[in-house]
Amino acid sequence: MKLALLCISLLLFGGLNLENLKSQTKQAISSSVSASASTSPSLNDVSAETTLKRAVQQWFTALSAEKGFEAWINAKWTSIPLGPGTHSWLIMIRKNELEVGYMIVGALEDGQHYRLIEYGQGNQPLYGLNTLYQSMIQQEIISSSTTFAQFITDASWRKERLDLGTLETFWKITHGGMDYYLDAKSGEPLLNYFAEELEANIKPSPIMKLKDLAASDQLSDLDGAQISLTSLNDAFDPFEKPSWVKDKPLPIHALNDLVSELKQHEKITFMSRIYQQKVIFPAAVTGYQQWNDGQVYISLDNEGSRYIPLSSLLDIGAFYS
Repeated sequence: MKLALLCISLLLFGGLNLENLKSQTKQAISSSVSASASTSPSLNDVSAETTLKRAVQQWFTALSAEKGFEAWINAKWTSIPLGPGTHSWLIMIRKNELEVGYMIVGALEDGQHYRLIEYGQGNQPLYGLNTLYQSMIQQEIISSSTTFAQFITDASWRKERLDLGTLETFWKITHGGMDYYLDAKSGEPLLNYFAEELEANIKPSPIMKLKDLAASDQLSDLDGAQISLTSLNDAFDPFEKPSWVKDKPLPIHALNDLVSELKQHEKITFMSRIYQQKVIFPAAVTGYQQWNDGQVYISLDNEGSRYIPLSSLLDIGAFYS
């Protein structure tokens, strides 16, 4: 199911031709990681941070054992710093040279603790280079004769990953004095005038303090992080029944509320107005996971699963039946 952001300029693009990209991806992966990291030279790669590397591997191992994450088995991960000023990293999961998932990890003030901000599986991960490449061809920003390897390694195309907050993640691509903004998950183009406004207001994110964290927040000092509960539901098109337009939101404030509502309603949609209320984002709720520390992540269908803390979603939107 192709989920569109409700914005006049946002256009859908065709599905990925993974077989055609596979051989090109194999040649370009190492170069793409280096090129991407160069946009944030002040941050180090996870591989150079022993504590962070251990935290990432801990979460990766736990998720690889879960239903829905079978593609992560025997996969490998690489890290790319996000910026500017986010104190966080994109962890890209690849198997057989193809992107199959991702994690976003943030640093805390003590430099010894990290938080799992978001994660997901599927061949269109957050900040996926294959998705970006396909979208830019579809939008005729680059020529269809340009190979994936050429696009990724061409330094004249500056590729910046910008993160404003929950569900507000996008690419800024600069070439020949022109700027292009595309959604980091779907690759759909964003209106330049409001993307530029958003970018102008980006401020370095303060490093989160331990005392500010809820007791249930997923930290890296857990011994053997595990997922204690997983529930999966089928994806659906939230536009089939757009109750989120006029109906009152469901009284969901905790996992127990969500479980209760799912027993009464076969389909539940999460809706948020993002990018300073300029874009409406509805997404099917396709499951949830609870970790052994109590932290709950809700799975949203957004070109593949996208697991986001329930607390973060409640801060920016609501659930509808």
